[in-house]
Amino acid sequence: MVTIDGLRIDEYVRETRRKIGYMPDFFGTYQQVTSWEYLDFYGGCYGVPAARRHQRIDAVLQLARLEGKTR
Repeated sequence: MVTIDGLRIDEYVRETRRKIGYMPDFFGTYQQVTSWEYLDFYGGCYGVPAARRHQRIDAVLQLARLEGKTR
């Protein structure tokens, strides 16, 4: 039996995934992947539904004035 912070990973999949992080030794990105695609990928990893995720991404990029530079 494997547990994370006292939770069994086979019973509390979503909760245990939220407790796991990854910190690389260096920051790397793929040159061909846009900011929009990165945000879409990570939003999907966190379970944000696609329609809601895409609206949020567009709003954040507009707020940062990056909407025309990311696709």
